[in-house]
Amino acid sequence: MKSDRVAELILVLDILFAVDIMIIFCTAYYDDEVKLIDDRKVISKNYLRGWFFIDLFAIIPFEFLLNSTAEFNHIVRVTRVGRLYKLIKLTKLLRILRIMKEKNKFLKYLNDFLRLGLGFERLFFFFLIFMLLCHYSTCLWVTIAGLQNDKGFDGTWMEDLHQ
Repeated sequence: MKSDRVAELILVLDILFAVDIMIIFCTAYYDDEVKLIDDRKVISKNYLRGWFFIDLFAIIPFEFLLNSTAEFNHIVRVTRVGRLYKLIKLTKLLRILRIMKEKNKFLKYLNDFLRLGLGFERLFFFFLIFMLLCHYSTCLWVTIAGLQNDKGFDGTWMEDLHQ
């Protein structure tokens, strides 16, 4: 059941990445000379010369293709496509790194636009880190409850919580 949920999550992420590709084809950008480029033809050429193929490989649902048939799995094993699959999974990581780089540009622009002070920025990031730590500690408590017995959450505080 967990694998079905993970597969659904991966599918949703692939769909979001596909929507992102469509948005990028319609999004203006600033070139090196800080000139706004809003011509769709130029935007498309720039994207096709840059990250498009990496983004495209990142959204192909290889999880579903590799699990489709036993005959296909035999072909995959013979041709060692598994290694290629692992490399393609790294493209998603490249996308995330690119998004993080763009996030820094966006945060700088937002900071300049809102003229936020350094104190507010530190408070915001402290709050963000605090919420992340709360999330991780909750995940740890749920994991501990699941490890208490072999039947999952039966007889633990998690069972009491969900009644």
